Amino acid sequence: MTDASRASEGTRNALMAIGGFVDWLTTNRKAREKLNPPPRLSREWVLQADDGTPEFRIAAALASLGLPPQASSGRPEPASADEVLATDTASISHDESPEETSRFPVVPNLPMAAHFAPIDEGYFFNGTDLRRLRSWVIETPPTVVWGAGSLVSNMIAVLDRRMVEASMQGLPDKPLAGSVFACAADVAAFLKGDFDDTRCAALLAGLVWATPVRLRKRIPSDGVPAAEPPFAYSVLKPLFSTDAALRCAGALDGTACLPSPPGLLARLRAGGASQDDRATDEAVRAALIRGRASGLASPFDPSESHGRGTSRIGAGVRADRLAASLLIPIGERDLKVLLARTWPSVMADDDFQTEEMTDAA
Repeated sequence: MTDASRASEGTRNALMAIGGFVDWLTTNRKAREKLNPPPRLSREWVLQADDGTPEFRIAAALASLGLPPQASSGRPEPASADEVLATDTASISHDESPEETSRFPVVPNLPMAAHFAPIDEGYFFNGTDLRRLRSWVIETPPTVVWGAGSLVSNMIAVLDRRMVEASMQGLPDKPLAGSVFACAADVAAFLKGDFDDTRCAALLAGLVWATPVRLRKRIPSDGVPAAEPPFAYSVLKPLFSTDAALRCAGALDGTACLPSPPGLLARLRAGGASQDDRATDEAVRAALIRGRASGLASPFDPSESHGRGTSRIGAGVRADRLAASLLIPIGERDLKVLLARTWPSVMADDDFQTEEMTDAA
């Protein structure tokens, strides 16, 4: 093992140790009275720990939910939800090209760490002083939903809570924007189960205390095509993407929106880890009907195909992992590919298809 590999492994181990320590603090009120939350970790922690695995990339993407991005140069990007990040390639070296730069506005009011510990939100949103320490919240708020359960069950709990918070706070958009993206192949690995849930959860628990930074570009193995998520994911993920992202991708116009149908997450959660695909089939049908109501016509819509187009579309997809995957932030290119698979007529005139579908498939 090289010195660089040892340093990278050491950083990952340190991140996981920080996450475990904060978990202990969260359950120990007396300890919280004496100890502050951990200091914000710099972007270098993320870059040093990045091993390019799906587990790390998904953990980093989840950790960035609700947080404004940082440029590769280390300069803070605009934190306002009304500002959109533009690509800055001048400061990026050839061997550290980012996977993709966010152009989606981030609603800066619900950081992922708020689901792990009872923290003052000012810890994350305090002007330009990202390292300033703030106190714990005395009473544990309902946003703290990450517990001792599995990675999948905790991700579903976070997704459900964020959707509830959007309704309670009257947010103008779904609070599902992140400043770091996983790619389609990462999501495919997660859904297939070829994935170390325990390791991802441990990394995430530490990464939520770090400043988000764009990840290095993922380079697939020579001659091995990148895996694609199942079609059911392509149908459902747009409904759990922000309307701002859908407008950037060209799927929505003006003030149009694409809400998620009530009860959809509950339907998938009820399907659990069984191989019974009925829960996924029902969720897909509900999503296609919701899309049509928002002006997105699909050839797979049961009203157009008389139910034939969605027959056993959920076969082989665990409903609970599918529900959890909807929380993972993905980039504009991958979102466009999903939209083109589900609503090809909507995306037919977009000039991205030939080049971008090759990139992101």
